[in-house]
Amino acid sequence: MDLNPVFKAILESVDQYKMGADIGFKIDASSYLDGWRPSGIVFAGMGGSAIVGGLASDWLREWCRIPVYTIRGYNPPNFIDKNILVLVLSYSGDTEEALSIAYRSFKLGARIVGLSSGGLLEELCYNLGVPHIKVPRGYQPRAALGVMLSSTLAFLEANILDSGRFKDELQDTLKALEMLRSRLAPSVTVEEGNIAKHIAYRVLYKLPIIYGWESISSVAFRWRTQFNENSKVYAVDASIPELHHNEIVAYQDNGFRPSNIAVILLRSILESEEARIRMEVTKNLLHDRVSDLIEVWGSGSSRLACIASLVYVGDMTSLYLAELRGVDPGDIAIIGRLKEEVDARLKFKEKLRMLMSR
Repeated sequence: MDLNPVFKAILESVDQYKMGADIGFKIDASSYLDGWRPSGIVFAGMGGSAIVGGLASDWLREWCRIPVYTIRGYNPPNFIDKNILVLVLSYSGDTEEALSIAYRSFKLGARIVGLSSGGLLEELCYNLGVPHIKVPRGYQPRAALGVMLSSTLAFLEANILDSGRFKDELQDTLKALEMLRSRLAPSVTVEEGNIAKHIAYRVLYKLPIIYGWESISSVAFRWRTQFNENSKVYAVDASIPELHHNEIVAYQDNGFRPSNIAVILLRSILESEEARIRMEVTKNLLHDRVSDLIEVWGSGSSRLACIASLVYVGDMTSLYLAELRGVDPGDIAIIGRLKEEVDARLKFKEKLRMLMSR
């Protein structure tokens, strides 16, 4: 069977996590850091690369004592200073917003580390004398999530965190992803238990609304953006408990019954009592108010495995939905056109190269 390159890359996720861990653990930044420890860690990027930062933040926030943030856009926040580590994520290495954050954060005195497959970000890191984590070329950014996330977390563990937690949870994560790769493979039918195909059929011709607990809000965001890019459909995401204070009112008894909404609840065996109760109440309230309600459970016994497995199910669901809709998951021509038009007007990379040459 001839697979679309995006399809093939997602199926290789388990291999990407192994590869990324090897890459990240081999980066020795001791001479650059020289015993320094940050008071905060900032992940900067856009699109599929920024989601890596969001997922890393979701994983770190539950146990890491260093504050973590994910930022998007051109300008770093005002708290960036010499005490902050900024990890700039751009798979292509040519994302101008990420390049802007890198250069401007460096000028503010922050410690910078770049991660890309090459591009101008690699050149900028070399020019500034800061570490660069290089991952393999050949993927679309959103399809390189496994190698980018694992190399990021391995780098942090080897150079900043010294916790051993990533290495401990990686094996559980690989086991969970290996199981899912087998169960959600293209050759496995809905009747044989392929839940990604099952969900794709259920959300076809509906608006997918993805809800997750706030501690995995980036996973819900990943589901939405994969529906956008791979399946070429609109989707919505929100987090619990925040939506219990606003969005839930849209489902109130007011004569409006959305007939084409499919709510997807992202669940985990690691849920706290507060999370479990609120998820159950949400499910009960919405059950008769939407056209479909689907629960998706993470796999594995560790937090990283739960995050990675929920991402994998979402990725595969979006690809099977693309197949049902007869669209190419790899076609993102409109993004390319947008970037060309912006670059022609802003000429940001040209300006950055001039600054680098001084």
